[in-house]
Formats: sequence, structure tokens, C-alpha cells
Amino acid sequence: MMLLRKSAIYLFLIITLVLTGCNNHQGELRALEMESHNPVISQELAEKMARKVSFMDEVDHVHSVSLDKDVFMTLRVSGFDRLFLERIRKEAFNKAKSIDQDSTVHVSTDRKIDMDLAKIKKRVYERTISEKELEKKLKKLENDMKG
Repeated sequence: MMLLRKSAIYLFLIITLVLTGCNNHQGELRALEMESHNPVISQELAEKMARKVSFMDEVDHVHSVSLDKDVFMTLRVSGFDRLFLERIRKEAFNKAKSIDQDSTVHVSTDRKIDMDLAKIKKRVYERTISEKELEKKLKKLENDMKG
């Protein structure tokens, strides 16, 4: 009887772990799917910079949007690495700037700004935002980044 109860508990834990592990990749697949659409406003520069910065060990996730030569980038950093945000932002800025010296790069680790930029990025890739509206939203985001 005790052996049957232990087996049922182990089976439940294994099924839970398998289902939880599978769900984590759905968000990544959705992000890749979203990036495969061609946006109205070219995001090539932002994508290059985000790719380079995403290789940093401290960075969990990067969102980036560009308009002309302005690139807005947010980094998601968690755990112990959050104690070193200033150094991480500076390193990310330098890596992004190395791709295009003429561009203006804005880097933030603020979670609210990250959420706002993710929404803007989604609209850019869904083609539901005009260039003028994007400029207005990015200007507001820049002001929020400053404080």
C-alpha cells in the first residue's frame, strides 16, 4: 500500500515537471514567431544590437526597438546580477554601440519600461503602429528612462 502511494506521488511529480518544462518554450517560440514578421519600420539595427547584448551571461532577455538611428533597449536581469545593474547597463551600451557608432543607444533595466517597450515592439511587428505614433511613444519612453 505504501509503495503504491509513493509510486503515485513520483508519477505526479514527473508529469508536473514535464508539463512545466514544455510550457517555458512556448513563450520563446511566440517571440521568434513575432520577430519573423517584417515590420513596417525596419528593426534591423535593433535586432543586431539585441542579439549581441543577449549573449551577456547576466542578461535574461532583451527587448529593442529602433527608429532611424535611435535604438531603445531594455534588459531583463534577475537574481544576484541585479546588484550590478549599472555595470551591466554600461557593458550592454558599449556592446550595442560597437555595432553602429553613429546611432544613439538608450539602455534601461527598469521593468516597467521593459513592459512598455515590449508592447511597442509587438505593435511594430504586428504593423499596427505608424512611424509618427512610434516616434511619440519612444519619446515618452525616453523621458521615462531619464527619470
